[in-house]
Amino acid sequence: MSEFKCDSKVGDYQVGYFYEIVNGKEVILDYAVLDESGKVILSGFNTLKDALSWAEETSNQELEASCRDLADLIESTLQKDDSEPEPEPNKTTNLYKPR
Repeated sequence: MSEFKCDSKVGDYQVGYFYEIVNGKEVILDYAVLDESGKVILSGFNTLKDALSWAEETSNQELEASCRDLADLIESTLQKDDSEPEPEPNKTTNLYKPR
């Protein structure tokens, strides 16, 4: 039965390899990227470096997408605020004294 050894964490990803112990030595079966829950996201990388590069690139793309979504939300909120007319002050509650 194989086990997973996490070598690095990148964003929400665990990067490492599946291995078995054969004659007292670790034999690497596959390099893979797992999510936080331990579910395999992608495997079959040739090297640990390849898996790490993929996780870094994917994590950066997800972060950029989240930033764009947040920027769009802020922009739409600001546009919504700008489109609403300023309410006129209520003369009975106006605290300014006429000059």
